[in-house]
Amino acid sequence: MRQDHRPGYGCFRRYTVVVPEPTDPVAPIYVLIPTHTTRHLAPTLAGVANQSRRPDAVVVTCDRVSDDIEALLRTWGDRLELPIVYARRPHQGEARLNQVRNNGFRALDSIGLLTQRNNPGEATHSEARVIVLDGDTVLAPTAVERHAQTGRDVDLVIPYRVDLTPERTTRFTPEAIWGGEMDPEPTEADLALLDKRHRRYVRQLWFKGLGLEKAHKPKIIGGHHSVRVSRYLHVNGYDERFVGYGFDDDDFGKRIYQSGGTSVVAVRDIIAFHLYHPSRKPDRMNRSEAYRRFRDKSLPAACERGFRYPMEQDELVVEILGPAEQLVGRQA
Repeated sequence: MRQDHRPGYGCFRRYTVVVPEPTDPVAPIYVLIPTHTTRHLAPTLAGVANQSRRPDAVVVTCDRVSDDIEALLRTWGDRLELPIVYARRPHQGEARLNQVRNNGFRALDSIGLLTQRNNPGEATHSEARVIVLDGDTVLAPTAVERHAQTGRDVDLVIPYRVDLTPERTTRFTPEAIWGGEMDPEPTEADLALLDKRHRRYVRQLWFKGLGLEKAHKPKIIGGHHSVRVSRYLHVNGYDERFVGYGFDDDDFGKRIYQSGGTSVVAVRDIIAFHLYHPSRKPDRMNRSEAYRRFRDKSLPAACERGFRYPMEQDELVVEILGPAEQLVGRQA
């Protein structure tokens, strides 16, 4: 066992955590869930707990401080026997999804799971991977295992999701998922749509090898993808200058490719279900500041304000909820 004192990035509380030395040769895989609401969060957590391979850590990273979110995480962390790394800071007056995602990675780093102590530019494990999953999305039971298998030797895994109707969403309760009363399965129509998208993405990847495809394609979906930690660090994570809605995921994928990163298409191989809620997508997105930034070809692959050198924010508070001994007992 070792004591790992992490000073943070100027926005962390200092604290010490005890972590065992590594014994497991299998590359760790983490699930990171950004959210700002309790809506659909419990089914999302139940889906993460109901995996053929449980992730090595689950991070819930919040765009605001909420007693309701904390209470839900405490309740369901215990009920699902799921240790949860909980990261939050007050709302900054604007939607900063990329900063919230980066804060989840910072939370992993603050407890010794992301970068090497003596070399913070290097991942603790060369093949460590993080699944980024919106807090309204339920993974099929084999999803984590398939992210790990499909992602071997590549930087970016590109799955997709099944968009549920309000009627289908009502079936996805945390009790039903965790209690085995339902086994999330796509319909034939769902599979046909996924197969069509999968084949289109594979063609795009082939054309990309010839230099004939757009810089960000095949595109990731921000609410469900996974990235190798080493490549995430190489591009300095998600660009925190993207605020508001849109193009944050396109930018991340573009910079992964721009840096020489590799990807694999897994649209029909890794299933996730997007629970229904009203869309917040604005009109005329191509007139937004985010669109102009995404189109700027002069920006480097490694963003200026990302995992390192974050945009100014209030103190990020990190703690472990649920059965924390499971997390500390597994991780290096």
